[in-house]
Amino acid sequence: MYYCNTLRCADNSFYVGVSEDPARRVHVHNQGQGSSWTAARRPVRLVWTEEHPTRPGTDAVSALLKAACALYRSCPQASICDASRSVSAFGVKRLASPLSPETTD
Repeated sequence: MYYCNTLRCADNSFYVGVSEDPARRVHVHNQGQGSSWTAARRPVRLVWTEEHPTRPGTDAVSALLKAACALYRSCPQASICDASRSVSAFGVKRLASPLSPETTD
């Protein structure tokens, strides 16, 4: 299985990525080895994940979520939950619900 993940960084920015093991990937990011973006914005927390049976399906959701997060940056009163609902509006079946905004702040 593959997972589309959204991480919230210490500066409240978001990072969207794909992994086979979300918990291990968060650990790698928090060690400063995941990406240059997250290395400069540690610690990171997993705020949303969605499971998919294929990598191409996961990559498609990741691309949509990255676009939704770009919209989030232009509209600060939105939440990551709004972004995940935007992805689902494109017909992607949600297998895991996002965490509520109260648990991510």
